[in-house]
Parts: sequence; structure tokens; C-alpha cells
Amino acid sequence: MDPLTAIGLAGNILAFIDFSYKVISGANKVLSNSSGMTSENESLTVLVVDLNLVTQKLSTDITAQTENERQLCALAANCYKLSEELKHILASLKLGDRQSKWDGLKVKWRSMRKEKDVDSIERRLNGYQSQILIRLQVMFSQHTDEQNAFVNGQLEALRSEGKALKNQTTSQLDGLHRTIVTLVQSLQLAPAVDMVLQSTETSLGKLLTSLTDFQTVATSFSRENKVLQRLVFKSMYDRENCIEDSETGTFAWMVDEDSESEPVDDQRDHPVESQDNTIEMASQRYHDKTERTGQQILRKDTRENFLAWLNSGRGIFHIFGKAGSGKSTLMKFPARSSRVEDELDIWAGSDTLIFARFFFWNSGDKKQMSLEGLYRSLLFESCRQLPSLIPRLFPDTWQTSSLATAPIRFEELKEAFSRLIQEARTSESYFCFFIDGLDEFEGNEVDHWRLCRDLKYWTTKTEKFKLCVSSRPHITFMQSFHSRVHLGGYLKFQSGHV
Repeated sequence: MDPLTAIGLAGNILAFIDFSYKVISGANKVLSNSSGMTSENESLTVLVVDLNLVTQKLSTDITAQTENERQLCALAANCYKLSEELKHILASLKLGDRQSKWDGLKVKWRSMRKEKDVDSIERRLNGYQSQILIRLQVMFSQHTDEQNAFVNGQLEALRSEGKALKNQTTSQLDGLHRTIVTLVQSLQLAPAVDMVLQSTETSLGKLLTSLTDFQTVATSFSRENKVLQRLVFKSMYDRENCIEDSETGTFAWMVDEDSESEPVDDQRDHPVESQDNTIEMASQRYHDKTERTGQQILRKDTRENFLAWLNSGRGIFHIFGKAGSGKSTLMKFPARSSRVEDELDIWAGSDTLIFARFFFWNSGDKKQMSLEGLYRSLLFESCRQLPSLIPRLFPDTWQTSSLATAPIRFEELKEAFSRLIQEARTSESYFCFFIDGLDEFEGNEVDHWRLCRDLKYWTTKTEKFKLCVSSRPHITFMQSFHSRVHLGGYLKFQSGHV
């Protein structure tokens, strides 16, 4: 029996027990009414119909493989037998409209309770509840005995897979697991009470809801992981990882005013060796101070414009400079800065923010310098952060399990990315992507023009989608983008459409 089937059967047993309590409670309420009219009689009929529906789900021909599964199947069979008794009792309570018969029925009900018929069913339900709680405790145990840990260990493997893929659904599954364990423990420790007298919003009902949610999420989780596995590739983060973390502090000023160093005006930095060079040294100090002050002003303007673009701007923000000017280092720092995400959260408001990055790298690895690599990286990051996107971006893979293991095709990537752009137009999500090294994208100048055209197209379709890109100062990129920062011997922000 696979783990999801076991969870489903446990949930069906729990649903039967919970509903059976309500059946007895419902019969009590119907018979406490003094009218005995057709409406009460119909209420009993509805209970019988609903009980039949719940009971049908207890029937299973699945072969049990472990002791826990055998106990689970035996419990389901016992619950099925009990349901027949309940239906027989409810059927005997159905009468016509005559008041005399209704009065006689109430006498019969009291007699049945006195003779322990109904009390016996309640006691058996309490016993079955204890048994299903033990089964659930074994199924969701974090121990490894009897191969029952976390539902036979199979879902634990699935969870580990999702964790490796950074699938955000992992935390949702973990949360449901903790909730189920807590509710099971709570019900096991609770004193024996008359469950029939409790409200419908009991811990038993909450446990049933959590089990149903767990089964649904786990089913989706497996499909999500398969799509993410098709998107991820080995060298996806190689370029970003090659950029030294120690260098990223150099550009902290880009988002943090407190990191701005003050200009030094101290004669100890310029010792006077003789009277002859005093005027020359003083002139040099004045020049250095003026240059540092001008640099700070330029940095302040750049920082203010960049932060404004993050929290309220739109379109494309372009960072350019010659080789070795620090573009990639600058792109890595904001991509990992909490301040950047805070500003983007202001832009997204109460909606979901999808923040992803890609570093083109002319390293010889085709995926690192191609549209395929760009699409796969951005789609992977978007889907792992918001897994609910996956069924909409990859509908064929989602519906057909056989496609989940097939190599992903470039046309499939293009279609999925087009759907992502459409999704940005209609969904309650905001998308900001950082793309470094446009000049290292494979191809000639025409290919670069096409890339720029596509980037601009993405950002013009909706205000919920924007890009921060970097490149060398090639004419293709300089003419394509307008809001930009120049890295070189000096810094300058050129205003444009923000």
C-alpha cells in the first residue's frame, strides 16, 4: 500500500467515526423535537444517505504489506460492519406524519438507549477512535522502526527531494505533519468524554481536515518536484558562486547609506617632508577631498534612484561598465541583500513577490550562456518559490505523468515562459528578475538585439514584471535601455523611464 493510499484510508476511517458521532447526535436532536412532522423524518433520511456515502469509502481491496497496514484494513472492515448497524437503527426510526406514531418512536428511542444498543455503538466508536489514533501515530512517527517512519519513509524521501530542490511546498507539508502529530497526541491525552455531546468543530474534525490537506499537498508535491527536476541543471549557480562573497561588501553603499565611508581629511595621510612640497601636498589633499565628496554625491544619487526603482519603479534598470568594473559583484550583492527584498516587498504590497536571478557566463557551458539556461533558471526559481504556478505553466506535464521524466524541450520552455508573462498580467504576484552579463549571451549582434527586444517586451506587458540587467557598454544595450548606472572611473545614474 503506497503512503498516500494509507493516508486516504486512515482519513476515510476517521471521517466515518466523526460522522457516526454526528449521526447519533443528529438522531437525538430530531427526536427531541415535539412536532414529529415530515421535516424531522426527512432529516433522518438525509443522515442515512450521507452515512452510505461515507461507508462506501471504507471498502478496499488493497493488499496490506506491513503490520500497520493490516491493522488499518481490519479497522476499516470493523467500521463497515458498524455502519450497517447504524443504518438499521436509522431505518427503524423512519415513520409517517401521525403524531401518535412519533410519540411512540420517542419511547422506542429511549428504550434503545436504555437497552444499551446505542450506547454500545458509542463505546465501539470510542474504541475505533483510539485505534485509528494509534495507526496515525505509527504512520507519522519520526522513528525508523518497521519502515513506518513518516508514512513508510516514502514521503520522507519525497520531502528530502523537495528540500534539495528548495520547493516552498516542503514547509507546507512539514507544517501539516506537525499539526497532525499535535492533534493525534492531543486526542490521545484527552479524558474520555461523550463525543456525541461535543460540537462539530472538534479536534477529530480538525484532524480529518489536516489529513485530507496532507494527502492533497503530498500528491501535488510529487508532481511539483518532477517539474522542478526537469528545469534544474548542474551549472545553474556556477557563475554566481564564482563571485567572491568577500567582494560584495564593496557595493553595500548601493542600498545602505550607513555603509558610506566618510572622506578622510587628516594630514597624517599626507606627511609634510619639506617646506618645498607643502603647497603641492595641500593641493593634492584638496583635490582628493573634492573627488571623494563628488563620489559620495554621485553614490547618493545612484542609491536613491535605485531604491526608488525597487520600491515603485517599473521597466528595466541597466547597470553597465567595462570588463572588470565590478558589474557581477554589484549584481550579486543586491540579489542577496535583505534591503533589496524589503524595497521590492513595498512594490508588491500584500501580493506575492517572486525574486529570481540569472548570471550569463561565457564559460563554454551552453546552458550558462543561452536562452535555454535563462528560461530554465528563471522558471525554476519562480516555480519553486510559488509552486501553484506549475500546473498553469506546465499543464501537459502536470496532467500526464509520463512527461515528467522526459528531457525538457526548448519549445516547451518558451511556451512556459510566455505563460509566465501572461500570469504576471493576471495573477496577484509580482516578478523581479536580476540578469547579469547580457554581453556574454551566445550569438552575434543580431541575437543581442533580439534578446533586448524580448526583455523590453516582457516588462511592457505588465507593471508587475521588471528587470535589473547588467552588461558591457555595447551599443546594442546602450540604445535599448535608458535607466542605468555606469561603473567605471566614476559612477553616474542616467535617468530615464523608471
